[in-house]
Amino acid sequence: KKRYNLYVIDLEKRSGNRPTSIEEQDITSFNWANNERIVFTMDKDGNESFGLFAINIDGTNGRTLVPPPSRVRGVPRYSTVFKVLRDSPDEILVAANDRNAENPDIYRMNILTGRKQILTFESPGNVVGWVADQAGVVRVAIANPKDSLDGSIYYRGNEKAPWKKLADYKFGEQGWSPAGFDYDGKTMYVLSNIGRDKAALYEFDFAKNAPGKLIYGHDEVDVGGPIMSEAKKKLIGVGYFTDRPHIHWIDKDYEKLHQMVNLSLPKTFNAFTSESLDAKKLLVSSASDLDPGRYMLLDTEKLAMESLPDRRKWIRAEQMAPMKSVKITARDGLVLNGYLTTPIDVEAKNLPLVIHPHGGPYGPRDGWGYNSEVQFLANRGYAVLQVNFRGSGGYGQKFMEAGYRQWGLKMQDDLIDAANWAIKEGIANKDRVGIYGASYGGYAAMMGVIRDPDMFKWAINYVGVTDLKEMVTNPNWGDRGEVFLTRVVGDVKKDEAILKANSPIELAAKIRAPVFMAYGGEDPRVRLVNGTDMKSSMEKAGKKYEWMLKDNEGHGYRKEENSIEFYSKMDDFLKQYAK
Repeated sequence: KKRYNLYVIDLEKRSGNRPTSIEEQDITSFNWANNERIVFTMDKDGNESFGLFAINIDGTNGRTLVPPPSRVRGVPRYSTVFKVLRDSPDEILVAANDRNAENPDIYRMNILTGRKQILTFESPGNVVGWVADQAGVVRVAIANPKDSLDGSIYYRGNEKAPWKKLADYKFGEQGWSPAGFDYDGKTMYVLSNIGRDKAALYEFDFAKNAPGKLIYGHDEVDVGGPIMSEAKKKLIGVGYFTDRPHIHWIDKDYEKLHQMVNLSLPKTFNAFTSESLDAKKLLVSSASDLDPGRYMLLDTEKLAMESLPDRRKWIRAEQMAPMKSVKITARDGLVLNGYLTTPIDVEAKNLPLVIHPHGGPYGPRDGWGYNSEVQFLANRGYAVLQVNFRGSGGYGQKFMEAGYRQWGLKMQDDLIDAANWAIKEGIANKDRVGIYGASYGGYAAMMGVIRDPDMFKWAINYVGVTDLKEMVTNPNWGDRGEVFLTRVVGDVKKDEAILKANSPIELAAKIRAPVFMAYGGEDPRVRLVNGTDMKSSMEKAGKKYEWMLKDNEGHGYRKEENSIEFYSKMDDFLKQYAK
């Protein structure tokens, strides 16, 4: 059984070792706490209650700093790295919701002993998020009452200064959010859509208590947060994603280095993922729609690059199918961006089509890059169409809000319009269209064969929502989560009829197509009851289905043996029903 473990490469000796040998779980994330010690996170069977662990790079002195909490009814508990402290190498700052599930505190933790002490500054109250400056001083608090989506942003000039309210914000209105501090300790960056639809990056003007100097904005998409250099101790760029990922460089030295890398690696998107503290060495990630990625080591003095181990050396780019960006006009005139992948060595005409909606739905989006599932389907002869339906993230506030309260309605129309576009273009065979997705995408797959049985000939629902009322009231979202979902999905009392009319568990009798459903027993986001109740509804309606359940998985299968079994079952399902 293979799990994701840590692997450390000594760049001077060009040798490597694996300090961890964990067999039960994948390591979820990690941070270099200092030059000798790594801190990493894991949960238990995908339940998303994360613990914190540390180990030396030679595999010695392994320690559980915070064990993964047992799964309890309610918001998952967690302890995560908040800030690495360069001036105190044996300590880190940790964000943890030990005292209150919905209001995390910040602790100073010793990474050798696991002892932690809460930072004892006065809190503005109801804080859901904190922001520290580059020195590790907590300077911003985002406060939000548990029964509201509206809140306030507080600031303090240093660790001894009192909190000052900078702004009140209201859900759905234009506003700004903190994005971090510069190394001068005075400049704060914010993302704002005030006076515009797409979020841009600004310096904050403390004199006016409002976004001030524009750093970078884009007319088509929201931009990301600031890209900082710890070596230069300054802002160096801003990332954003149109049809492909881009970097707007502010620092000319890094821009020149990036141009050089792009000349050497013209077919991939190349990004600097980390750097040495003297900036003499940069780690370059190079990836594309055909290549899951490799890492290169760039020597900025010699201006030379060398290859590090490939992420998946068994993948051959020439055997992968390219991803093409497309624009589709929905029936109400809204322009949707998406991606079409068709099998290699086959004309893109009259192909079987898979509509593949992403999860979320609010916030995530599909993007250009290597996608294992898409390549799996293209390898088996399917055209795959991923459409960023209304409500998808990254396209501004209006596009996001166009998807509110549209589960099973206009968001579903967008998927139908995308399928009809592919048919009209001659790409897809109208009699060989299916739909597959996970999470919200699993919901959309079920609604696809319910709402449009003549269009969709099969559906695969992977950890998908089937009961909108259950989703809105799922206690794992917490009080604020329920308030948010009530606003953007529907009120379980006032909108009961709408929620029932768009919940697959209520509509099993309408299903005529074969369905494959797969769930995880520890899933905190889409609880197992969504699967078991849908299964019962299908049985009561006399419908056939295929079923897969893994008790030791959460929101998607992460254990290799379960993942292989799932895709093997999917392959068999497609061979039988997607002919």
